[in-house]
Amino acid sequence: MKRIVFTLLFSIHSLFVLSQNLNGGNVIYKVEKTDEESASVASLIDNLDIALKQLEYNLRFNKKKSLYSIIKSVSAENNKLIKPAKIIAGQGNFYHEYGKEFLLQRHFLGELYLIKYDYGHIEWNISNVREKRGDFECIKAIGKRKNTDNENNKGIVAWFSNDISYQIGPKDYYGLPGLIVEVQENGIRWFATSVKLENEVIISKPLKGIEITKSELNKIAEKKAREQFRLGKNKN
Repeated sequence: MKRIVFTLLFSIHSLFVLSQNLNGGNVIYKVEKTDEESASVASLIDNLDIALKQLEYNLRFNKKKSLYSIIKSVSAENNKLIKPAKIIAGQGNFYHEYGKEFLLQRHFLGELYLIKYDYGHIEWNISNVREKRGDFECIKAIGKRKNTDNENNKGIVAWFSNDISYQIGPKDYYGLPGLIVEVQENGIRWFATSVKLENEVIISKPLKGIEITKSELNKIAEKKAREQFRLGKNKN
């Protein structure tokens, strides 16, 4: 398996200070496909590998909140495969207020939504396996999404570090006792490439959008898919 190389923007001394008095910072994540995707996902992402590698995300965090969003790139936006790559890797603003709520603000079917997740939507099992990831000593955890019966979902594999003790990570992955440095699910891997500490990070909760739960939005998507399927059959 390809080994991830990190460029971490802090020293051993910074790690000590971090563990003692952490105010906040920024984590940059990149995305890539793996060789372990399920059959149902493989056909979707086989042609998206280059586009996925052009995506870059920023996780901003402080003592109470975090916000994860994509970093816009002109060169990436010119790639016609960027849009489907974003759908797979994550799009919108993922807002997390620790221990209270998790929201996703994103556009869907021409509308802007504020999607509320069931808090703690991933069940984690922390192992005794430890492995170095860049300058981080990480612990392996296996996760499973609650209320998911998809047989093709092989589960979630995450590596987290206690050096940053907040329960944060990329996209909608959180709930472990430390920063998720790397996580893999359904043939996609999100991995940190840099961490920068800051004295003060201000994070505002997204407020614009139609408030809806994730399960309600899933029902809308399913209904829309059925309508499109019927329209396609009628045309034939």
